[in-house]
Amino acid sequence: MNTEKKVNLKRLIDAFIADVKESKKLNGNADHFYEVLHLTLYDFDGDIGERLYLLNDVKRRLMSAYDCNGKKITNWGYKKVIPFIEKSYIHINK
Repeated sequence: MNTEKKVNLKRLIDAFIADVKESKKLNGNADHFYEVLHLTLYDFDGDIGERLYLLNDVKRRLMSAYDCNGKKITNWGYKKVIPFIEKSYIHINK
């Protein structure tokens, strides 16, 4: 991944964190963070690849995440969502 894409990823993560803190709900289910990411991608002005594909890939990863005991994760914090956004971004922008 080149430097420009890394900068856009950092800007995307910063915008996502700002939108989460603006909503004042730092924890929630996968659907909550899907909606926040949707708003972030709608307002984001950088080149991040296919936005809809990124959004759906993050949602798929969040909905299919399980903890070490095999239980589906239902309560997310925004800091736990960030690695999923990074992985999806890297997957899309190889």
